[in-house]
Parts: sequence; structure tokens; C-alpha cells
Amino acid sequence: MSSIKLKMGKGIRQNRKLALCYVIVFMVALAVLIISVKEKTQKNQLTGSATVALCQPDCTYTYDSLCHSECDRLANCSFFGNVSKSICDNKGKDFRLKYNETHEVQCCTGSPYVPVKEAANTEVKAENWVRIVKNLWFEGRIIKLVIDVFH
Repeated sequence: MSSIKLKMGKGIRQNRKLALCYVIVFMVALAVLIISVKEKTQKNQLTGSATVALCQPDCTYTYDSLCHSECDRLANCSFFGNVSKSICDNKGKDFRLKYNETHEVQCCTGSPYVPVKEAANTEVKAENWVRIVKNLWFEGRIIKLVIDVFH
């Protein structure tokens, strides 16, 4: 009798392992299906237009920080006009771009404005000083960062 119980015990353990494998395969298949459904609902394959689920109020997608013109009028996103919509499309959020001859626009955030041009003029009167100059990418353009250290 004990040998029969032992064989049945092994069979149950094997069935549990098999059932666990089926559960894992099912969960993986379900995850793939969910991802596929999300992608299809987020982007309409026929028209290429974004849906409300994909757009955020700042006109970026949920997964990037680029402005997308197709989000205009979706999810409370609103570009200032067609000019800002076209020049900011697929540009980084907060990039400052030329709107016209006199104005700039900060992408995804507001209306055109007249930029203030100021240059810093510094004079160091010290015997020991070091200047570090680095080029940085800031708001869509390269700027020069100057650091003066003196004693």
C-alpha cells in the first residue's frame, strides 16, 4: 500500500509542476496580449493619430518628453497656433525655438515671447583663479557654461 501512495504522490507532484508551467505560459501570453492591446489603443494604426490615452496635458506622450502636434486638442493639450505646433513637433519639451523674426516660443509650454538678450560681464581681480568652460545642451540649444573659481 505504501508503494501505491508513493506513486500517487509523485504523480501529484508532477501534475503540480505541469500545472505551474501552464500557469507561467498563460501569464506570459496574457502579458504579451495586454502590451499588444495597449499599443493598438494608444496609436490608431489607420490614421496614425494619437489617442487621449497616449497624450498628456503638456502635449507630450506618456513615454517621452517630446512635443507631439497630433496631441493638439486632446487631453487638455493646446498649442498656441499652427506655427508653434509645426515648429515644436517632435522637439523636446521646453526647447526654445525661433517663432518669427522677433519672437521665440518655448515648446509645449506657452505662447511666443520676445527673448531677453543679456550677457554677463564679470571681472575677477584675484591672483589665483581658474576658469572652466563647458558646452552644454540646454533647452534645445548649446550654451557655454563658464565657472570662475578664485581665492
